[in-house]
This record gives sequence, C-alpha cells and structure tokens, in this order.
Amino acid sequence: MKIIILMSNPALGGAEILTLSMIKYIEDNGCKVDIVNTIKDSKVKNYANQLQLNYNELNSVSRWIRLNDYCKIIDFIHKNKYDFILVMGFRLSLVVRFLKPWLKNIQILVQLQGFDNWKKC
Repeated sequence: MKIIILMSNPALGGAEILTLSMIKYIEDNGCKVDIVNTIKDSKVKNYANQLQLNYNELNSVSRWIRLNDYCKIIDFIHKNKYDFILVMGFRLSLVVRFLKPWLKNIQILVQLQGFDNWKKC
C-alpha cells in the first residue's frame, strides 16, 4: 500500500512529531509512505530528514493553497499511484475534499489538530 501524508504546516508540533515518528513502523509493516508539505523549508522538513523519511515539497510560499497547487497535488498523487491519503490541517482538508472527484479509488483520512492561536483573536 502506498500512503501519502499531505500537510501545510511550517511548524513542528505534537501532531506532526507523532505522525512522522510512526512512519518507520508503518514502512516496516510493508507500506510505502511519502510526506508532502505545501510549505517550503519548514521545520517539518528538518525533522523528516533527521528520521530519513521520504519528504517532498510543493514550494508554496504561504499556508493558503493557490490554484496552481491544486494541479501539483493531483499530478503528484496520480503519478505515484497512492492508495491512501492522510491530510493534516484544516485548509488542506478543504482542498482535498474539493479534489475528491479527481481522486477516485483513494481512501482519505483527515487529521485536524488543535492550534494555539485562537487566544489571539
């Protein structure tokens, strides 16, 4: 089974650390896992490299997904023939739900984590 973990987070929090730490275990059980972050040069990249994980970037400059990024996500998923998508984050979960008609026969799991910025509103 091929799994892609989609995220759009420049920071490295508890949810990201837990998910990335579990990848080696998942790979040891016969799955291939790729991480794709829509944010360029994030702290997630550094941590994934420390764990020697397969990490990719879509080189966006912000957490908001641009129209061109939709095409990049669809192309990357189809090119690599993934069976399962784990989506981390609210914005990307909306994007993937919008892209669902182009992602037929692929199981999608959305992981929404809490965030601390609500107190600043």
